[in-house]
Amino acid sequence: MTSVTTAPVIDAIWFQTSGSGANLYDTVAVGSRTIITSIVFITGASYYLAISPSPVRGWNVISKSADVNPVTMKWQYYNSSGTWVNLPMLRDETGGFDDVSTNAAVRWSIPSDWASTALTLVDDTTGDTHTSTGYLHRLIPVSSTVALVQDNGNSALHFVPIDSTHTQGIPVNAGTLDYLTYAINGAISSTAVSLGVANTRTGQMSTATIAANRRTSFADTNRRLELANLTFAEDDELVIYHLSGGTLTDCELRLHST
Repeated sequence: MTSVTTAPVIDAIWFQTSGSGANLYDTVAVGSRTIITSIVFITGASYYLAISPSPVRGWNVISKSADVNPVTMKWQYYNSSGTWVNLPMLRDETGGFDDVSTNAAVRWSIPSDWASTALTLVDDTTGDTHTSTGYLHRLIPVSSTVALVQDNGNSALHFVPIDSTHTQGIPVNAGTLDYLTYAINGAISSTAVSLGVANTRTGQMSTATIAANRRTSFADTNRRLELANLTFAEDDELVIYHLSGGTLTDCELRLHST
């Protein structure tokens, strides 16, 4: 486990307006994007397309205003076989993205066949082409049979990449974590390593320290590192921080509930 200070960016996000082209947006700032800005939206023919150098596992909906004519949306990814497939959802608090949402989260697991893909798009308006390589996913209407023009409200979102400063955590079942065990198969640290195990929903965090030059928890008291009864409600999110100490590689942590 090593500290990560730079988040991967989403290279670009597009609003697809037809079957043959796309209206191009500029490169997106790290971690966030206002994805809908009161534009004409054609159900079944339009979608919002994002590409990132690494897979993302969710978005945080910071704010979403009401739609004039709501359209229920879903998230999809582009797999290694060249097919758009629904992302395997872990949690979606947005109500299909068709109503007002504030501080809502969308989370999915990373599919095994989500592969990096080269993409070339043509801007409908200018005819300019743009090529990027990365992991594609999109927000698209659930139904493609309604031929209506929609006017969507504004939506500000933060994407959640893996292993970055914007990561929110892994959704877990309700329970209490009492201790952890570990095995370091790669490099060990010549100085003690302090870990923080946290519930990102409540802000509660318990710390544990791996002693210097320690490879497994076998030598620790009771062969484990105690945690201060870290509690989780259903779908709270867990994250482990490297607070201080040297670098560890190939570190396997097991979290235990008694």
